[in-house]
Amino acid sequence: MWNGTHYATGQIIDMPSSLAVKKGDMIVTSGFSRNFPEGIKVGKIKSFNKDKGTGFYDIDIKFAVDYNKLEYVYVIKNYFKIEQDGLMSTIDTTGTERQEIGQ
Repeated sequence: MWNGTHYATGQIIDMPSSLAVKKGDMIVTSGFSRNFPEGIKVGKIKSFNKDKGTGFYDIDIKFAVDYNKLEYVYVIKNYFKIEQDGLMSTIDTTGTERQEIGQ
């Protein structure tokens, strides 16, 4: 998440505390999201703290890219998003296709 205060830093909120994190770790996209492919460097952990109320980490990161120096970007529209969402809704969390009653 980028809160707009500085172009070089951002936050990751509600990171599960079951994951081991330390200062300097590189945050990389997992590919579990249909929005971002696997393996894109997001940034390095500057600091983190565990929210005592939720048990999740709030993490401050330094972005891997200097967004202040970007000159050109590509905006890509996913024309298959509606179809992908529909297909994903037929799969349960174990990766098994769901069968509707009566089918």
